[in-house]
Amino acid sequence: MSAPDNKTGLPLVRLGITKPEEVAQLFADLRGRFDADCASVKDESSWKQFRDAWLGRKSGMLTQVTENWLKPATAELKRAVGQELNKLRAHVESKIEERRAVIEAGADEAALARERVDLSLPGVIRPVGTHHLIRQVFKEIEDIFFSIGFSVVEVILAYVTYNVVYAVSSYPAGLLADRIPRPAVFGVGLVFFAIGYTGLGLTTDTAAAWLLIGAYGLFTGCTDGVGKAWISSLVGSDLQASAQGVFQGAGGFAVLAAGLWAGFLWGADGRLPLLISGIVGGVFAMGMLAAAIYGRSGTATSTSSSANGGAPTPTTE
Repeated sequence: MSAPDNKTGLPLVRLGITKPEEVAQLFADLRGRFDADCASVKDESSWKQFRDAWLGRKSGMLTQVTENWLKPATAELKRAVGQELNKLRAHVESKIEERRAVIEAGADEAALARERVDLSLPGVIRPVGTHHLIRQVFKEIEDIFFSIGFSVVEVILAYVTYNVVYAVSSYPAGLLADRIPRPAVFGVGLVFFAIGYTGLGLTTDTAAAWLLIGAYGLFTGCTDGVGKAWISSLVGSDLQASAQGVFQGAGGFAVLAAGLWAGFLWGADGRLPLLISGIVGGVFAMGMLAAAIYGRSGTATSTSSSANGGAPTPTTE
């Protein structure tokens, strides 16, 4: 806001004003300066400063005109100064009020613009229901792969790698289970499970992650078909379907419980459930392998005893 060259702080005689027609020109200049300053006021804070600068009772511009131009004016000029001052006061007050209304309207319009709904934008699609718990776990595992450094394509290839290893390893695992106790093969599968889960919970290396994905595929290859064959060997031919149904149902409920557990315990980066699952899987693997080895040695001892008429076969150093 420009200052009127300090003319309002000087009496008319000092400004060289001696005729009524010169008073009109002086007020016209002052009014022009006011209009220019008024147009530059854009917000409420500057409007308040502008209002006080012109209408302030102690040092406002109109107060200065009254004190320095009107009161000391000669009788010849006092009438002209009074008339021009009244015109200027009315103009200043009306323009200041108009400016206030414009600023408030602009603020309201800006607020409405922020709150206005753009009907040209697509609507918000709100999902019906939620993702399956197992799908949520897979999503968190995908996030772990992304945090390790996998791209979207590499995450897809990770799934492909898992399925290829699973498919390729299933037949050798079944062949092995026909020659050694099936619990032993199942226990080896749990070892791969422990390695895969614990490793994925700890690693940040991309190459190691690929190897751990392969280990997880070996887990499924060593447990899926072997587990069904193991269950089949525990019951008679008349209970095969029922046993497999119970086995599959129990597995389904176990997966559901695992999904709930993983969902509740999932940390900021999703690694805690992997670590706990890997450790628990490793404990079960050791127990199952120990039971399989003990059972095999017990069977061998029993067979040897039968061959010697019921007496244990003596060992030689």
